[in-house]
Amino acid sequence: MANQKEIARLANVSQSVVSRVLSGRSKDRPISEETVARVRQIAEALDYQPNQAARMLVGGKTRLIGVIVRSFDDQYLTKILQELNKRALRSGYTLLVVGFENGEFDAKEIRLLCNYRPDAFVVIGSTDFAKWDGAFFKDEKPVIQIGVPAHDPRVISCGIDEREAARLIVTHLAELGHRTVGVIGDNSAASRLRLAIVKEALAAQGLACLLPCCFMSQQRDTAAGTDAAAYFLDDSVRAHWPTAVVALEDLVALAFIRRLGDAGVAVPAALSVASYDDIESAVLVRPALTTIHQPVQSLAGAGMDMITGTSERASVLLTPTLQVRESTAAPRK
Repeated sequence: MANQKEIARLANVSQSVVSRVLSGRSKDRPISEETVARVRQIAEALDYQPNQAARMLVGGKTRLIGVIVRSFDDQYLTKILQELNKRALRSGYTLLVVGFENGEFDAKEIRLLCNYRPDAFVVIGSTDFAKWDGAFFKDEKPVIQIGVPAHDPRVISCGIDEREAARLIVTHLAELGHRTVGVIGDNSAASRLRLAIVKEALAAQGLACLLPCCFMSQQRDTAAGTDAAAYFLDDSVRAHWPTAVVALEDLVALAFIRRLGDAGVAVPAALSVASYDDIESAVLVRPALTTIHQPVQSLAGAGMDMITGTSERASVLLTPTLQVRESTAAPRK
């Protein structure tokens, strides 16, 4: 593997000149443009790769990106990591990945990650940054979050326009003829945010959000969907059923539909269900799920572009789309 000493010999310059050129410090002590171009051309021809350990010792940029995964059960994790890694390799960066147990902030994991002095951080998943240790933000390194927007001034969010997503779902249900709607979700920060936005969208359309059929489980994902189905199937609640339900994520919706089916309740004949996320299994089940599509690879790409300097560092909201499938239909008359 090529090193700076070999590049210096071929370029007929000192090793210190090579070091300054390749570390972006050629203007500290003027080096001619011709020399800078020659050194870089030779380094590229030899496929020179900087020594990360040496960069860390001298306090320069490490070209490391700390990736913090809120949950390794995230249905989008593989696609997001693939896009991050592809763009990192293309730009000469390396990913360091850590995760949180049970999706909760882990100060120990963060400290271990920070010891490597990444140039930036990417947080995969929706989380409440108010619960994070403030020391994490003291270095003022870019923190990019991919998920439901965090609305935290210390964080640059890459997500979809949640208000537009809610409007798409509610408009679709209204056009089908639904007038009463329930909402189900889990206890995550993302679900709590979406609940408030869905209620606003329902009010804007003049639709009723039936309080007896608004259920937020203290569990997560599929367990929350099973909880919601048990709640809806209780006789005291069943008497007040709406004609449609908005699930705040696909895993909740799929478990809810499965449990209703086990109890002899057909979707969408008895109850329409629309959701968020468009995970891969959403189209494989029957009925296939009507859901908001998440352009996760585009979101990951937008975050990496900010880190590499290709685009401005500012929160991004991409326009969502609604995938209309079999789980929604006109209410039975």
